[in-house]
Amino acid sequence: MAHPRFRPYFRHGLLPQLIAFEACLRLGGVTRAAEELCLAQPTVSGLLRRLSETVGEPVLCTKGGHVELTRTGRDVALLCDEIFESLDRFDQKRALHLLVPPAKAGAQSCRPGVGQGPIGSRPTPGMTIVTASRSRAAGSRRGCSEA
Repeated sequence: MAHPRFRPYFRHGLLPQLIAFEACLRLGGVTRAAEELCLAQPTVSGLLRRLSETVGEPVLCTKGGHVELTRTGRDVALLCDEIFESLDRFDQKRALHLLVPPAKAGAQSCRPGVGQGPIGSRPTPGMTIVTASRSRAAGSRRGCSEA
C-alpha cells in the first residue's frame, strides 16, 4: 500500500462509518439514522463502533436517548465536514465536465454521460457504447424508498 498509515481507514471502510456518524449527529440518534440510510439499526451501531475502533477512542456517547459527541467525536465531526465538502466540490466539478459537449458532433467521447440523452432514448452521436449500457443500467437501480 502506498501510504501504510492510511491502512486502518482503508481496512475498516471509513466512508460508510463517517456517513453513519454524520447521520446520527444530524438526526440525534442511531435509529433515525438507520431509517434515513435504509440500514438496520444494528448495522449503523456496528459502523459507529468500528469508527471508534478506527480512531482509537469513542466518538459518541448516549445520554437520555440522544447521542452526544465526545472530544474525539468533535474532531471526527470536523473531518466529516471537510471530507463531505471535498466530495461535493468533486461532484460539482464532474457535473460541469459532463455538460461540456464533445469537440466534434460525430466524435466519440471517452467521458461517460457526454452526449447522453434520457434513459431509454436512442444514442446521440457523442454517446459511446459503454455510456449507452450504463444509462440503461442506471434506470434499473432503486433506492430503499422506491418500490
